[in-house]
Amino acid sequence: MAQTFVFLKPDALKRKLKGNILQIIEEAGFKVEASKEVTVTKERILTHYDEVIHRLKSHDFVNSILEEFVGETVECMVLSHEGEAIHRMRELLGATNPALAGANTIRGRYGNDSYEKANEEGRMIQNLMHASDAEDTFQRERALWFDDAGIQDTFEYDF
Repeated sequence: MAQTFVFLKPDALKRKLKGNILQIIEEAGFKVEASKEVTVTKERILTHYDEVIHRLKSHDFVNSILEEFVGETVECMVLSHEGEAIHRMRELLGATNPALAGANTIRGRYGNDSYEKANEEGRMIQNLMHASDAEDTFQRERALWFDDAGIQDTFEYDF
């Protein structure tokens, strides 16, 4: 059984979509192997998004992450699936921008945000879930969220 890591973001939990989303995930053949609620800290979320922060080189993005996540709860899960779990989960989740996600995806069914709306309001897009995009990412994210491994305590950005 192949595995992947996901977390339900604060917007999904506030909208009480956990049950609906889990039903879709399980109907797609995934099994929840581990689940954990985590109250997000600055250090954990900046560690999680470190690669994206360095790629985008945007203080606004850093601030949006902190405003969206710090002090909020996320529901972390390790999921298993026969075959290719990471790719299959990302297909099921849909496009990062819910406005572009297919109707048969989680973001297509329940998403109510867009990059345009988020940019106008100066905040991070609310797109319900995060899902690992590769095997090495899965290993790092599972360790970060379940084992508290690799959490950085200082962050320096050269932009």
